[in-house]
Amino acid sequence: MTPRFAFFAVGSALLLSGCNPTTVGIAASPLFVEGKQTNLLNQSYAAVDSITVQTKQKFPARSTVRIAELEEIVDTHRQRVVRNPELGKKMTDQIRSRFEQLGYPVVEGDAKGQLTGLYEVIGKQLAVRLKLSDGRTGALMGQYDYWMPITSDMRRYMDPYSGGIPLYKVREGLDGMVDR
Repeated sequence: MTPRFAFFAVGSALLLSGCNPTTVGIAASPLFVEGKQTNLLNQSYAAVDSITVQTKQKFPARSTVRIAELEEIVDTHRQRVVRNPELGKKMTDQIRSRFEQLGYPVVEGDAKGQLTGLYEVIGKQLAVRLKLSDGRTGALMGQYDYWMPITSDMRRYMDPYSGGIPLYKVREGLDGMVDR
C-alpha cells in the first residue's frame, strides 16, 4: 500500500465514521450503529427498511400488510410471551408508521403480508426479531433480527418488571454492573 493511498483510506474512514446512516434515510444494521446514537425510532425504521428491501420482489410497495403487536419473551425458558402495553405498543406503532411512509397500506383484516415480532430483555440489551410472512400461505418472506442497547428512551416505555428486571434496579445502577 502506498503512503498516499493509506493517507486517503484513513482520512475517508475518519470522515465517514461520524455519519449515522439511519438519520439520512438509508437503512443500516443497528448492530453497526453506536449505542450513544441509537434511539427506538431509528431502530424501528431501520428494521422496516431492511425487511422491505429484502422482500421487495415478493412484497412490493402498495401491498397490504397486517401488523401484529410485538410480544415480549418474559421467562428464562422462552416459553411464555406477553404483550407489553407500553414498549411493544410503541415499537409496533413506529413500525406501522414506517410501513405507511413507504407506501404499504396497513390493514386489520386479510393482507398480502403479515408482520409479527418478538423481543426480549437480555442484560442491558433488547433483542428483537421481526418476521414478514405471506398472509395467505404463511410462508416466511423475510426476517430481521437485531440488538439494541436499552436506553432511557426505551426505559420510559418498559413495565416495572419488563424482562424480569425491576425497573428501579435498572435505574439504580444496572448500567454500571457487569452482565453475568
